[in-house]
Amino acid sequence: MKHFFQGFLITGIGSFILICLGLALFAEFYPNEDPSVGAGVGFAIAFGFVFSAPVAAMIGIVGGVLTYVFKKYKKN
Repeated sequence: MKHFFQGFLITGIGSFILICLGLALFAEFYPNEDPSVGAGVGFAIAFGFVFSAPVAAMIGIVGGVLTYVFKKYKKN
C-alpha cells in the first residue's frame, strides 16, 4: 500500500502543478486589450483552478494504482 501512496502523491502533485502552470501561462499570454475579455478570462481561470484539484486527484489515483500494480508484479 506504501507504493500506492507514493505514486498518488507524485502524480497528483505533479499534475496539479502542471495544470496550474498551464492556466497561469494562458492568463499571462492571452491577448486581453478589451476589459470585458479580460474579466471573462479571469473567470475562466478561477474555475480552472477550482476544478484542477479534483482532476489532479483522479490522475493521482490512476498513478497510484499503476505504481502499486507495477511494484507488485516487479517483485515476483
